[in-house]
Amino acid sequence: MIVETFASGTQVALATNDTNASSFASRVATKTRPSGVGVFDMSNNGNLTCNALRVQFFGAGSATNTFKCRILGWNRTPAGSAASDIYTYCTLTEVTVTLGSATGVDGTPIVSTNLFADSITLATGFNDDVDVSITAPGTNVPAHMIMDTKGCELVEFLFHRNSSATSCNALFGRI
Repeated sequence: MIVETFASGTQVALATNDTNASSFASRVATKTRPSGVGVFDMSNNGNLTCNALRVQFFGAGSATNTFKCRILGWNRTPAGSAASDIYTYCTLTEVTVTLGSATGVDGTPIVSTNLFADSITLATGFNDDVDVSITAPGTNVPAHMIMDTKGCELVEFLFHRNSSATSCNALFGRI
């Protein structure tokens, strides 16, 4: 029996690297469909969602600099009319990443001043190898993780530099 996995192309989470040094942006439930920088539709407008995301982190700074990423999942609860719907979120995962020395390539979305993360550490309270599977050699080889989207209609990438890296971002692909 052959089992195949649908894989989408990889895309950059943010058009420009995040330089927020202090904390994650706060979020609350809302009547407005979340949109904008770092928010992606996983469901083809409310239909089937992808099972997981493959995420690879990068940023500017020096090798061993760190930053944090929190990935939220958003779902709509219909209330009879679009004006009464509510969007609620859950935290799918939160990680601290450490930059290695492997660089991007000029002329691509990840230029040579960006470094790939070689280490990813899951925050306390999340299930390693259940909801998130991390491959992080820690030897200047780019790390990645596979994370469950838990059926969320939208995902949102939030970053903060952890007062260490100069800027931060991620690549992700649906699987």
